[in-house]
Amino acid sequence: MKQSIYSACFTALLALSTVVPASVNAEESGYFISENLYTYMHRGPGKQFRILGSVNSSSPVVLLNTSEDGEFVQIRDGKDREGWIEAEHISKGESRSQRIDSLTEQLSQVRSQLTTEQQEVSRLNDVIANLQEQSSTHQGTLVEVQKERDVLQQRLSNYTDEIEMQWFVNGGVVAGGGVLLGLILSFLPRRKKRQDNWM
Repeated sequence: MKQSIYSACFTALLALSTVVPASVNAEESGYFISENLYTYMHRGPGKQFRILGSVNSSSPVVLLNTSEDGEFVQIRDGKDREGWIEAEHISKGESRSQRIDSLTEQLSQVRSQLTTEQQEVSRLNDVIANLQEQSSTHQGTLVEVQKERDVLQQRLSNYTDEIEMQWFVNGGVVAGGGVLLGLILSFLPRRKKRQDNWM
C-alpha cells in the first residue's frame, strides 16, 4: 500500500519535472519587471507551479526561456534566483527607476556644467571690470599729461613773447641811443681851422 503511494507520488513529481518550455532562448539581459509592486516567480511556466518568491517592480532580470504558449518567461533575478513569471510582467529596456536614475545623473551633470560656466562668466566679468578700471586710470593719466603739456606750451609761448619784446626794447634803446648821440654830436661846437697869414 505504502509502496503504491510512493510510486504515485514519484510519478507525479516526475511528470511535473518533465514540463519544459517548447521554445528556448539564449540568456538575454536588459529586461526588467514592469511597473507593478511585485510579481510572483513560479517554479514552472504556469500559476499551478509552486511560488518561489516575488520580484520587485523595476528589478533588472535576465531572460532565460519562453514558454511554448508565450504566456510565461523564465528569468534570473539580481539574487541569482531562477523562476517563471507571466510574460506581461517583463519589459525590455530601462525601467522607470533606471530612467529616473539616468535623468537624475544627466541633471546633475548639467547642473555641474552650468555651475562651471557661471564661474567662468563671473571670472570674465571680473577681467572686463579690471580692464575697464585700468582704461579709466590710463584715460585720467592721459588727460593730466595733456593738461601739463598745454601748460608747458603756454609757458613756452609766453617766454617767446617776452624774448621778442626784450629784443624789440633793446633794439629801440640802441636805435634811440644812436639818434640821441647824433643829436648831441650835432650840437657840439666845431673846432675852427687855422688860417695861415701870408702877408
